[in-house]
Amino acid sequence: MKNCTSCGAPLEDGYTFCPHCGASCSHGAGGEGEKKCPKCGAPVRGGYTFCISCGASLHGHAEGDLFAGAAPPPADPFGGRAAPPAANYSPPARQKPINIAGIAGLAVGIVACFFLIFPVINILLSFTGLAASGVGMSKRRVRRLNGFAIAGLVVGLSALSFAALDTLLFFLQF
Repeated sequence: MKNCTSCGAPLEDGYTFCPHCGASCSHGAGGEGEKKCPKCGAPVRGGYTFCISCGASLHGHAEGDLFAGAAPPPADPFGGRAAPPAANYSPPARQKPINIAGIAGLAVGIVACFFLIFPVINILLSFTGLAASGVGMSKRRVRRLNGFAIAGLVVGLSALSFAALDTLLFFLQF
């Protein structure tokens, strides 16, 4: 009894194709140790991992491993360690933090505009918004979204000028 040259299954005499893997056996069934490359069909020896004729891997093909007893190639070439960095690699640039003081100054300035009928609250909120926007403007080189600090200054100054105008009109009535 002979074995299939592709999968190693036992073959009876006269078989043209292997009943297990479907490989052609017309060249005659090979002996016990005879194996063939799944890609080019060249004969290969038992200890090889790659075909010497075409370079195809002899592990993990569709018909099963040619060398079931041989150890497969390692999956991780670095053995669990991180790959070495490339010579031209540079880490991504770090973004600047957000200008929270400028955003807060704008928000307080907008709230101050809603209190135009209460001049004392308006003035307090306007100065608070101006102070927060001023802090935001002082940090403009190290922070992003600096337009909010500028808008906070504009809105705070507008609310303060409306409060001053409202106070002036209030005292002119008497």
